[in-house]
Amino acid sequence: MGDKKIKLAIFSKGDDKFIGDIVNKLSEYYDIKKITVSMLHMEKLEEWMKWADICWFEWCDDILVYAGKLNIAKEKKIICRLHSYEAFTNYPARVNWNCVDRLIFISESIRKYTVKTFGIDEKITTVIPNGVDLSHFNFKNRSSGFNVAYVGYINYKKGPMLLLQVFKALYDCDNRYNFYIAGQFQDPRYSLYFKQMVAEMGLEKNYNFEGWQTNLDKWLEDKNYILCTSVLESQNMSVMQAMAKGIKPIMHNFAGASEIYPRKYLWNTVNEAVLKISDAEYNSNEYRNFVIDNYSLNMQLKSIISLLEDISAENKDITGFDYKNYWNRRLNSRFDIEGVGFIGLGEIYNQFLYQNRIYLLDAIINKLIDNINSKRILELGPGTGIFTGLFHSNKVTAYEAIDISEKSVAELSKTYPEYLFKNGDVSDEMYYSGKYDLVFAGDVLLHLTDEIKYKKVLENISNHLDNNGFCIILDPISVLQTKSKSPHMVIRDREFVETNLEVFGLDLVEMLPVSYFMNYPFDKDLEGKAGDAAMQLFTTLPEIFKDSELSIDEKNIIGEYLMLKDRQLICNKNMGLTEKLLIIKKKSNPCKTSIKLQEIYDTDSIMEQTVLLEKQIKENKKLWHKFSGKADILRLLENEVNPTFEYIRNKLNEFISYETKDFDTFDFTAAQVIIGKREKYHSYELIEFVLNNNQDKKLIINNIWYDLYNKSYILPQQIKISKNSDKILSITSSILKKDAIYKNNISGFIPDMKIKAEVEQNYLAHMWERGIPASQFLPLRVYLKIAERYTFALTFMNNESRVLEAPCGFGYGAAYLAKLCKSVEAVDIAEDNIRFAKGAYRQPNVHWNRGDVTCLPYAAEEFDVYVSFEVFEHLAVDMTAKHVEEAYRVLKKGGKFIISTPNKAMRRNVHNPFHIKEYEFEEFSTILNRVFDSVEFYSVENFKVEKGMKKTASNMIAVCEK
Repeated sequence: MGDKKIKLAIFSKGDDKFIGDIVNKLSEYYDIKKITVSMLHMEKLEEWMKWADICWFEWCDDILVYAGKLNIAKEKKIICRLHSYEAFTNYPARVNWNCVDRLIFISESIRKYTVKTFGIDEKITTVIPNGVDLSHFNFKNRSSGFNVAYVGYINYKKGPMLLLQVFKALYDCDNRYNFYIAGQFQDPRYSLYFKQMVAEMGLEKNYNFEGWQTNLDKWLEDKNYILCTSVLESQNMSVMQAMAKGIKPIMHNFAGASEIYPRKYLWNTVNEAVLKISDAEYNSNEYRNFVIDNYSLNMQLKSIISLLEDISAENKDITGFDYKNYWNRRLNSRFDIEGVGFIGLGEIYNQFLYQNRIYLLDAIINKLIDNINSKRILELGPGTGIFTGLFHSNKVTAYEAIDISEKSVAELSKTYPEYLFKNGDVSDEMYYSGKYDLVFAGDVLLHLTDEIKYKKVLENISNHLDNNGFCIILDPISVLQTKSKSPHMVIRDREFVETNLEVFGLDLVEMLPVSYFMNYPFDKDLEGKAGDAAMQLFTTLPEIFKDSELSIDEKNIIGEYLMLKDRQLICNKNMGLTEKLLIIKKKSNPCKTSIKLQEIYDTDSIMEQTVLLEKQIKENKKLWHKFSGKADILRLLENEVNPTFEYIRNKLNEFISYETKDFDTFDFTAAQVIIGKREKYHSYELIEFVLNNNQDKKLIINNIWYDLYNKSYILPQQIKISKNSDKILSITSSILKKDAIYKNNISGFIPDMKIKAEVEQNYLAHMWERGIPASQFLPLRVYLKIAERYTFALTFMNNESRVLEAPCGFGYGAAYLAKLCKSVEAVDIAEDNIRFAKGAYRQPNVHWNRGDVTCLPYAAEEFDVYVSFEVFEHLAVDMTAKHVEEAYRVLKKGGKFIISTPNKAMRRNVHNPFHIKEYEFEEFSTILNRVFDSVEFYSVENFKVEKGMKKTASNMIAVCEK
């Protein structure tokens, strides 16, 4: 491995029981740091990632989720080891897998499940089972006996009830059997259950619970059998450790067990388990050899070292990529559009790819630069001269270009003898001369895999760009920090590019999407199902353009249709999943420009053309037969259920409870930001925060957006026309200027030390339940769903309605309802919630009170409407009926009780530690119908509230009438 050791950082939250032996052995070959990461101090993660050559994440959890959002992630080799529990959480869905180079599984069954469930690229996965350090477990030949051991935690996945049933059946067979547990209860309910059932089964004298053992080798010494009753394991290391000592395994046939253990060790029923224990067959050498041959630490280490060596070699391949040789070979082989285009998509498809780029580039140049024909132009990497042709058609006379390929320079010099082509490296300043009005690079800088060369090009551009000039770059720019898997290209992200431009006195004026799906959609994860559909469409398009049964004219029709549909998508979504066009100027350039896609593309004309082309395609039966599958995917892309930016902004504006006078009359003197967040959403950033002034009054600032492309603010109307809008914008601007670290596209900040201390003390509660408005604990998507619920509830009210909301939480719902209703009584059991709401919302028709939903402080038949969102799941089971009965009591005749709760059917893999019980529809319905005769159900799905109960609803809403 050479003299200089590769630096390997291993990250976990502290649960490193499976990594200790590996670290000890790998220390001989690598410079290893084992780092425990605290969720409250995640910023330290980036420091250690910068130190490392390879970053190993021991679990697929929120540490990896966070790391994948950091800029450093795209520069490092990242390994994750997924054990088993993570596969049944939502962590894999939140990970940016584009940043992960290898995903290690412990077992094949877990790999299959995870890859299928979360759509992870199987190419990055491998299976390396855990290994047993045989030197830690003393072997001896053993024989049948009466001591049965269980080792491990006692929780739902370990099959604790089945464990007791096996113990009881074995005891009934022969009462000489003794049962020993080395472990720990992870749920007090199991502790109570075991205590009761051991007594009920009469096992007191034979049952021995001996707690967690630090010396398992010693504890196992007098045991004859090791028992497993789990429903699922990645491996079950305690069983293998016992086998290494020569102890007979008695393995329940858990999901995937037959891929790990021989069938002869497995049992399906309690009777089979008893027979395997009482059977005279016992072969200690066989058990030990099974571990030696399949699951020894040495075998595991060999596999891990091999994987690390492969990754290290990949790293060297990328940094040492010889792009001069690459492009000379490629263009000598094919000096045409495929030579510089997307390999494998064919000539016709590449023509439309470039037609799209040329159209966009031409439109941008015409908007930016007057009299382009008289300007001095430098093109970096002209390749086969596709863009050179555009400049030539615009009658540009002062054009020169630099290309690494001798073939390119020779051929283009023949075609355009009036132009100057130089054979050289664009990172070498000797090939630049004087000042240029426009510097252009089309799909060139992505091939500079050496970041030093990349930065040198930016420096050269800065040195040779006229003070009033522009630089235009076409490049793959990611908003998800996606890594390139190719050794001859780098995908960079906007923040990285802007940071480096800043160093050389350059500004990124505009970043426009070039296409949505027509080029490789590396940012597909940005759009969920639509992103997957875009990738599916892109990867299957070659079928059409390579089809020998289709004529060139037919392929051209499809190509033009796809190009127009692609333009429709980027205009409608104002984003793309692939390449971007960057407009750059010097900081000294006073020109202020803003270009929108809608100014470039005539969307009405595009729609007319697509209708005509679609008609042509459908009338050609052969063509439609071959293309109809692709058309289905296009429809999916167009009908994706994600709400549009305009819809989100309008809905949140509607939900703001303040009027302009509230912003006008707030005393900004000494007002301080106490908590807030920045949240990225496509090409925008949402900035929200809470102000507190010296009268201890709060003002919640919601729904201010910053357009990342156009560098402009979009304000709610209430703020926009306020006399204090400048003050609010000034605070917003100062927030944007500060450094931000994003987790799941959110960067939270808590300047108030009292709030910060409380959050640190109750971090889990804030993450799950305590969604402080305008904070990181209330993400946009969650807040939008909340707004949808309240706007739905408002449809059952009018200006004469007396409304009760309990619980009211931080008060934003009650304050919103008060805009229409005669009066609102807002109740919450938490004193600090009431205190926050009183300070933030000052409507005279809202009254804030502390109280309990099971014992409301109101007389009978007081209210027209009672709103109770998301409390049912927090109540003790025996108190849910009391909650509903109290609702019935305080409502007037004909009054409405509007209640919501999560749909348990859609939360099988979600465990909220603050929910006492979650309900399925039948349970929810039964409880409500016992009290109310009239109950109508609604489903919350895809940010909408729809009538009727859907199995796929995330939440259930019931409207109960008295």
